[in-house]
Amino acid sequence: MKQKVQIQVIFLLLFAVLFVAFLILRFPALELPFFWDELGVYGPASLYLLDNGVSMMPNSMPTELSRGHPLLCPFYFATWMKVFGSSLFAVHLGALTLSVALLGASYALGKQLAGKVGGWITAIFVLVQPVFVAQSTLVLPEILLAFLLTLALYFYFKQQYWGYFVAAGLAVLSKETAIVLPVSLCVVETLMSLRSLFQPKSIRWTTWMRQLLVMGSPLLVFALFLGIQKIQNSWFFFPYHTDLMSFELANVWETFKEVIRFLFWDQGRWLGSILFLVVFVWKFLGKDNTHFISEEKGGVIPKIGIVCMVLAAFVAFDSLNFFMERYTVLLLPILSALFALVVTQLDKRLALLVTILAIVPTFWHHSDKDFSYDYNLTYEKQVEVQKAVTKYLEEVDWKGEKMVCNFPTYTGLTDARMGYCRAAFENISPKYQADAEYFVISENGSWIKQFDKKQFDKIKEFGNEYFSVGVYKRKEVIIK
Repeated sequence: MKQKVQIQVIFLLLFAVLFVAFLILRFPALELPFFWDELGVYGPASLYLLDNGVSMMPNSMPTELSRGHPLLCPFYFATWMKVFGSSLFAVHLGALTLSVALLGASYALGKQLAGKVGGWITAIFVLVQPVFVAQSTLVLPEILLAFLLTLALYFYFKQQYWGYFVAAGLAVLSKETAIVLPVSLCVVETLMSLRSLFQPKSIRWTTWMRQLLVMGSPLLVFALFLGIQKIQNSWFFFPYHTDLMSFELANVWETFKEVIRFLFWDQGRWLGSILFLVVFVWKFLGKDNTHFISEEKGGVIPKIGIVCMVLAAFVAFDSLNFFMERYTVLLLPILSALFALVVTQLDKRLALLVTILAIVPTFWHHSDKDFSYDYNLTYEKQVEVQKAVTKYLEEVDWKGEKMVCNFPTYTGLTDARMGYCRAAFENISPKYQADAEYFVISENGSWIKQFDKKQFDKIKEFGNEYFSVGVYKRKEVIIK
């Protein structure tokens, strides 16, 4: 008993050290300007609600900002800014608060599945992931979605179904992806009911129907949102997003491989995946495997089966859609809880060793060699370049000449609250202008089709190994 308490204290101390290091590392990021989707969609959407009235109605903002998504994310950040102000520090502190809440929910899920040690392993495994660290201070919906889905899964295993309904219902109001959880749990309940038909005490069909209604209840919230969306915007789903889905087998297979590689192998997760498989096979085939393979309530295999089915459902959903690496954030607590569920079957000291070994490779993947959007800390390098470009544009005197900028530079110049300029620029456009004298082109940004470098002189260039921006002036036409 004393040794068990000591191991729990060691896990607690390990989490505490990593958590303090995490806060120290991310504190400077609270002052960073908005980045990419934060700059182009969710930051402006949150500010629009702040300026025009906080609401979750689909027509409460232009569709180019809402993209047809449920609006709990911008609603949360707009409400936060109402209370704490709209400074970069304040709004990013709101994001960091959600990230800390996600760690708490991860601990709760791990503890529910595998005891206190399992809770600490789950929280530690989430905390060290580069994609989580990068997302932790950004105004994006993934951390909010991950928090609510993790909470919903915790209430499901705890059999507190009102909590499940509230958490999962809020999740579907964060992003459509959340519908995967209630659908997958309906499948789980159906399979469990069918399996019971071959047992002496089978589940009555009324019990099965009741479970289906409970598990599927968050879908009613989503259906209500779609109904209101149809009335207010004349469509159920944003047309642009429906075009991003693909059911072509070749495309699905390529996306599936990309999802699997990033989720289980990239960013140093390869060692955790290998250790998980080794421990699983060892415990499954070992002599003392009674508790591990028990199919009774509380057995490890039934829990693993449910978690794997939920995980597989999300992977399948991601494989059918346009995939971005940050979308895996919501799967990290589920993946981490699965790891904890198996590793805690070892002697606690050995479980500690395996956990430490599993997280070590992740520390080498918090930056990347190439431009990597928002799934590691490399994104901060792009922000530095854009800040330097904006400072230059504020210093030069072009006497009101027209200027064309592509994304992300353009969006950063439209509102001082984005964190780049002192005041919004005038005479700028994100689209090609035949009479524009100057063009500011981000090489990794949106494409301006008509822009031809041969017609321009590059007068200034900003960049690093990750990101570059060129400032161009139209060549003078010499008439012979």
